[in-house]
Amino acid sequence: MLRTVSEAAQRNTAWGLDLADAMAARSEWKSDLWYWVISAWEKAELDQESKGRVLSCLSTSQLYPENSGDIADVLKKFLQGDDPKDLAELLDKIHAIATTLYPYAAAVEDISYNIRISEVSPDTSWFTKAINHPFGKLARFWVHSIDFWRKQQAVSPQALSTEYRRALDTIMEDNGIPGKLGRTILTSGFYFLHNVDSGWTEHHLLPLLDAQHEDFSCAWDGLIRRQPSPPTAELLKDQLIGGLQRAIQDFPENRLERFIQFYTLVMSYLVDNDKDKWICTFFEQAREKPELKHMFTTQIGHLLSDLDESSQSEWWKVWLKNYWNNRLQGVPCPLDDAEIATMFQWVIRLQGVFPEAVDMAVQMRPVPLKHSLDLSLRPEVSEMLINRYPTQLARFLIHLWKRNTYPWFWHSDSQILMGSTSAMGCLTQLQKRNAATTANPMQSGQCVGPIPIILLPRLDGAGPLEPIHSAVLL
Repeated sequence: MLRTVSEAAQRNTAWGLDLADAMAARSEWKSDLWYWVISAWEKAELDQESKGRVLSCLSTSQLYPENSGDIADVLKKFLQGDDPKDLAELLDKIHAIATTLYPYAAAVEDISYNIRISEVSPDTSWFTKAINHPFGKLARFWVHSIDFWRKQQAVSPQALSTEYRRALDTIMEDNGIPGKLGRTILTSGFYFLHNVDSGWTEHHLLPLLDAQHEDFSCAWDGLIRRQPSPPTAELLKDQLIGGLQRAIQDFPENRLERFIQFYTLVMSYLVDNDKDKWICTFFEQAREKPELKHMFTTQIGHLLSDLDESSQSEWWKVWLKNYWNNRLQGVPCPLDDAEIATMFQWVIRLQGVFPEAVDMAVQMRPVPLKHSLDLSLRPEVSEMLINRYPTQLARFLIHLWKRNTYPWFWHSDSQILMGSTSAMGCLTQLQKRNAATTANPMQSGQCVGPIPIILLPRLDGAGPLEPIHSAVLL
C-alpha cells in the first residue's frame, strides 16, 4: 500500500504535492507516508515550479527528526539538474534547509541506520554506513554543492567560500559517530577538495590519516575508495607508511586489501630509493602474516594489467626487475608458493618486457597454479605473444608444466599454441631436446635426479595430451 503511494506520487507530481500539503495542514508530521512521498520526490523528474513547492514543504523543521536522511537525498538530487540557471535560483533555499538539517542528522546515532543490505556485520565498512546515514548523506550533499559552485565560476576558485567552509567545519566539529561518518565522506572526496582548497584540506583532513588519530579507520576507509594521483600520493606518503602497522593490526580483511592496493599504487609513483624503503617496511610489518605478501604481489599484478608497454618497460627498468631479482635471492624474504604462482601471472601481463620476464620466471621453482593464465580468454594478448615471442612463450609454458600435477584449466591455456606454426615448431624442438635429454640425461649435464613427466599438446593433433619426459632444460 505505502509503496503504491510512492509510485503514484512519483508518476503524478501534483497529486504527491497535494497529499503533502494535506498532511501538513493536519500536522501529521510523524506519518509513515512522509517517507514514501519524500522518496518519490527524490526519484521523480520535477519541473522548476514543482521543485519550489517541494522545497517549501521541506522547509518545515517538524519533518526533520524522522526524515533528515531522505531530505538530504532530495537536496542532492536537485543539484543534479540540467539547467544551472534554474538551480541557481533555488540554491539559497536548498542551502538553508541543509544547514538546518545538521542537528537532526547528528542526532541519529545508530550507524546501521537505513542500510538496505541483508545484514550489517561488524566488518561493514565505514563508507557503506556513511552513505546510508543522514549525516553522511548531508556531507555528500555539501561536496556535490561545492562541485556545482566551482563549475559556475569563470575562474576556478582556489579556496572555499565562507559558506562552504562553515558547512564543512560543522562536519569536522561533530564528536559523535555521525561526525565520523561525515568525515568518511569528506576523505572519500579528498582529491577533489584538495583541488578546491588545498589549505583547508591539508589542515583538516590530512591529520585524520595519522596512525594515532581516533578517526584513522574511518578516514582511511573513505580515502581508499579513490585512486590517488602522483601529486596527492606525494602528499599522503608519510601518513600511508606511518599507518601501515596499525592498518595491519586493526583493519578487517577487505579494508586491509584495499589499503595494500593503495600502498602499492603510491609506492609505484615514488622514486627508486623510496621504493626500496617502502618494500622493506612492508615486508617487515607483514612478517607475522604471510598472506599479506600474497596481497602485495597480487596488487602489483593488477597494476601491471593497467599499464601500457612503455610504462611496463619503465617500471621494469626503474624497480620491478631489481625487486624480482632480489626476491629470487631471498631479499627481503624468500618467495613462497602463493607468491610464485601469482608472479607467474605477471609474465603474461608484462608484454613490454616479455623475454626478460620469462628469464626471471624460469628461475622460480614450478608450483601448482590456482588460476588460469587467461591466454584463452585474452586472444589479443595470446596472438601477440605467439607472433612476437613464440620461443619464449613455449619456454615459459614448458617450465610451468614440469609439475607432476596440473590444474584443470591448463589445457585451455595450452591450446592457444595449437594454431601457431611458429609456436608449435618451438614446442617440437623443445620436445626433441626433452627426448634426447631423457635418453641420456646425464650427458647434457642439465638434469639431476628424477625426470618429471609433463603433458604437452599432441603434435600430431590426434588428441589433447601427450605424456613425455622432461628434464629441467631451461
